[in-house]
Amino acid sequence: MLNRGLTSFGYNFLSFNSNPTKNSEEKENNYQVIKMDLTYYGYLPNVLYIKKGVPVKWIINVKQMSGCTNAIMIESLNIKRDLKYGENIIEFTPPIDAKEIKFSCWMRMVWGKFVINDERANSLNAKGK
Repeated sequence: MLNRGLTSFGYNFLSFNSNPTKNSEEKENNYQVIKMDLTYYGYLPNVLYIKKGVPVKWIINVKQMSGCTNAIMIESLNIKRDLKYGENIIEFTPPIDAKEIKFSCWMRMVWGKFVINDERANSLNAKGK
């Protein structure tokens, strides 16, 4: 809980759900398609890699959710969405000057982030496969 609170202020000491090998990225009509699951354990994976300047189609597959995780938000992009079971799609374009974009549940207790870089996101998302 302490770590999750500190991530709200830009500190990240422990990352329990971080597993970049589960993230998949595809190309679809000039979008980066990024997939993530939501379960009672949180966002899987909770660290996602995207390429700078390329629009993102973020597919959140809700398998399990709670009252805390029934909505997701990206405060820096002014995005907040209620989630439903099954696939939820959020589209956005990463700001040119951003190095990462944090997202969380509406209570800011369950969190994750997009890491933005110039490399192909697919090679980073497929690490360990």
